[in-house]
Amino acid sequence: PGWEAIVKGNLIRLFSLLCTDYTLILHSSSQEAKEKVLLYELERYIRLHRGDVTAGKLEEVFHYHRNYFNLVLKKYRGIGFQEYVQKLRIEYACELLSAANISVRQIAAMVGYTNNSFFHHLFQKYVGVSPGEYRRRNSQGSFD
Repeated sequence: PGWEAIVKGNLIRLFSLLCTDYTLILHSSSQEAKEKVLLYELERYIRLHRGDVTAGKLEEVFHYHRNYFNLVLKKYRGIGFQEYVQKLRIEYACELLSAANISVRQIAAMVGYTNNSFFHHLFQKYVGVSPGEYRRRNSQGSFD
């Protein structure tokens, strides 16, 4: 009993690994085209792993030096790796604050910040209000 669920689960795991753990192969002679493909894959990976992505992990996955990621992001997005990740994390925190019934401390941890004060500082910098004030303005009920 239950063998169908086990087979289905193993297939899902296999397909997940096949879809995410591959080496980026670029077949274009244009440097700009290569950079844009890398940018797309880089942004996709960062969005999927925004809570725990590091420059070291990107080096391991994409086989480029961390400075190159920073260069590509600055060239096409106008901001470096660290700022790009912070922006994505704060955007996700805004989504969670508006919809989820969990504390600000838990949201900070979910988006990748173990230091609650640092999270509050960044949130205030990017959004202009504290996380608590953002929640009061953008949600139906009170969660904290």
